Amino acid sequence: MHRITPFEALIPEPFVVLGVRLKPLTLGHAALLMRFGGECWIDGGECGLDELLLGIAVCSSDSFDAFRSDIYDGWISKRIEELAKKVQAGDSQKEMDLFTRYIQEGTNGPKMLFQESDRKETRSHAIQSLRVQLMRFFRIPQSEVMNVPVSVALWDMATLSEMNGVAKIWTDEDDALKVKAEEFDRMWRAKNGGLNG
Repeated sequence: MHRITPFEALIPEPFVVLGVRLKPLTLGHAALLMRFGGECWIDGGECGLDELLLGIAVCSSDSFDAFRSDIYDGWISKRIEELAKKVQAGDSQKEMDLFTRYIQEGTNGPKMLFQESDRKETRSHAIQSLRVQLMRFFRIPQSEVMNVPVSVALWDMATLSEMNGVAKIWTDEDDALKVKAEEFDRMWRAKNGGLNG
């Protein structure tokens, strides 16, 4: 998969699924999917047409608060019914593949290189951790943090980690070094009969 830049994260490619223009995937969108039965898009697993319709309804909303008010106004049920009418036989898999790509690109952040001692295991979900980190380190108010795109949050936290000397952002040079190391290891093993010295 293409490794996006922080600037691509700020202005991602637009996606249109079932004729609906999606907004950049935010922490709020991810949290809403987790809350209303679309967790398969975030955590993996089998997603069907119901999850696709929910995903489109959620990810086309302008903000977390707007979606929340739409829930209580009954708009979401109507919106999902409207979307269901647009699905034609044979269409759904293509649209689900497109939505999967939208989620993958929306959650694409930099690969990080941490020192083993710097890693802390947490039990909170990654979306929750990002939300709290943004509020803590960047002082983003709770009213705004849910509207931050996931990929932007990942890049911001990665940049902060690098600036604080906690980790380094993995680059193309690191990929090249890894390939060279693997090639050297393969050659050494072949020369030494597969023994691990």
